Amino acid sequence: MATPIEVREEIDVVSVDPLFVERQRSRYAGRALAYVVWLNGLAAIALLIGLAHATLPAEEVKRLADAMLVFGIGTVAGFVSALFSYVGRSIGLERPALIGWYRPLRWLGVLAAAVGTVCFLAALNLARVAVQKAPAAITQPETTTPTTPTPAAP
Repeated sequence: MATPIEVREEIDVVSVDPLFVERQRSRYAGRALAYVVWLNGLAAIALLIGLAHATLPAEEVKRLADAMLVFGIGTVAGFVSALFSYVGRSIGLERPALIGWYRPLRWLGVLAAAVGTVCFLAALNLARVAVQKAPAAITQPETTTPTTPTPAAP
């Protein structure tokens, strides 16, 4: 009688589909980039709304406007990062022969996202300095009710 042959199947559980990893990386990068754009844009809008209600001297208003401009630059940097990512992925998918362009575009996208983050932090500091240098609110003097003089006794 022949001895039975033992057959074992091995499954490689360590390998991961590279497309899955790329999709996850893209999802995380897209979310982070969206946060950079939203933070800068919403902060600029908040400053604009605050300027409409503020009664600050012209110098402090200029400082807050400068902070708004830096927030705007950060928003544009976030959009540029998304553009670089889109163009890089399009080249990688549609023109695989030009794959050498994909890597520099990816790094330019990362650099633009980093610039957007730095702009957010710099604009926060500009707004902080503008608010700290603003003079204290002028308080209204206390008003007293006028009293009518009492006529002198004859």
